[in-house]
Amino acid sequence: GARSFPYGVDDVEWARAHGYGGREERAAAKAREADPNQRYFRGLSASGRAAARTALMGSAPVGLSATAPTGMTITASPEGCIAEAERTLYGDLATWFRVKVVTMNLRPVRETRVHGDRQYADAVGQWAACMRAAGRPYADPDASRQAAARFGESMPPAEADAAEAELAVIEATCATGTALARVSKALDHTYGEQLRARHQEEIALRWRLQNGALATARQACEEHGCEDHGPEQADRTPNPRPSGGSHA
Repeated sequence: GARSFPYGVDDVEWARAHGYGGREERAAAKAREADPNQRYFRGLSASGRAAARTALMGSAPVGLSATAPTGMTITASPEGCIAEAERTLYGDLATWFRVKVVTMNLRPVRETRVHGDRQYADAVGQWAACMRAAGRPYADPDASRQAAARFGESMPPAEADAAEAELAVIEATCATGTALARVSKALDHTYGEQLRARHQEEIALRWRLQNGALATARQACEEHGCEDHGPEQADRTPNPRPSGGSHA
C-alpha cells in the first residue's frame, strides 16, 4: 500500500514491490477521474463550476482565520456546505478550524526541522556517497525521486515501473546501509515529540471534538450513506495550503 518516505525510501522490500509508489499514484489518479462527484463537476459550465465551488466553500475565504505552526495564516469562509457540515459536527466552527489548522500542519513543520538538521545533512552525505558508488550520483533522496518520476517520460509504464523499483531499492539499500535511515527516524521522533508537547492542547481538543461528533456522524451516515475513510491521525496530514485557501 501507499507509504510516505519524507527522508528517503528506507524499506528495501517495500521498494522492491512498489518502487516509489508510482503505480499506486496512477491508480489513485484514475480513481479520482472516475469519481462521480468529479465527473459531475467537470460536466458543468464555467459558471456552474463557480456556483458549485461557492455552494461548497462559501463565496470568499474570509471569516475564519488561524495561524499554522509554519507561521502561515490560513483562512476560510464560515459559509457553504463544508462549514455547515463542520458546524453541525463540532459545534464551535472557529475553534474547530483553529485546532484543525494547527494539527494538520504539524507534519510539515516536523519534516522541515529534520531536513534542516545538521545530523540529517551529514547522513545524506553518506547516503550520496553510497549512491555514487552504486552508479547513481544523486545529491539527496529528492533528486533520486525526481529522476524516477521522469522515467515515465521515455519508457512505457511497465518498463518505467521496473526502472523505478530498481532505483528505489538502491536508494533504500543505501539508506539502511548508512546512517540515513537511523538518523532520520531518531530526528523525526525527537522533533515530533517536541511539537506534540508544544501543541498538546490543540491535539487533545481535536480528538475531543472528533469523538464528540461521532454520534452525529453515525446518524448522518445511516440517513445518507457514507464512505469509510478510516481513522484520521491529527499530525499525519497533507501539506498546508496558503492563506486564502478554503477549509484547511
